[in-house]
Amino acid sequence: MIDQYICELVHYGMEKGLLKEADREYALNQILDILRKEDVEDRLPVGMDLEKILGGLLDYGVEKGLLQDNILERDLFDTRLMNTLMPRPSEVLANFESLYVQSPRLATDYYYALSEHSDYIRHKLVNLRFSVANHTQRHGLYPSGRQAPLHLSPQQRTDEIAHHSVK
Repeated sequence: MIDQYICELVHYGMEKGLLKEADREYALNQILDILRKEDVEDRLPVGMDLEKILGGLLDYGVEKGLLQDNILERDLFDTRLMNTLMPRPSEVLANFESLYVQSPRLATDYYYALSEHSDYIRHKLVNLRFSVANHTQRHGLYPSGRQAPLHLSPQQRTDEIAHHSVK
């Protein structure tokens, strides 16, 4: 099953535009190195979501003793895995600047999408925080006068970032 997760992660990177075809084998080799595997049996992707892919890879890492089974180590390990799919910072900056010349909004949308696809913005955690904040407000668990933390929707954040980047 680990080979399926590895192939799914590379496919995810290609599908989301994080990887170019020329970088596919390089990224695959980096993933194998992180997982301390020699090779992978090529599998056809079935379209797993990123959370399931990373969960399978993290469980494999724990099983093989590559990381401890705790939140911090799992977070750091999945960040290393996602880094294998990421363009270099100079490429991100060049793309951003090129798009910014056309429109600050295009540049912001590009960077936000990159952050989402790379799992830098973890919607599951953002939604969980919002759900907990909403629940505690409704049930009076916050002392009077205190506000529960609100997390803006992705579109609201994009609009806010674009608004502040235009002077």
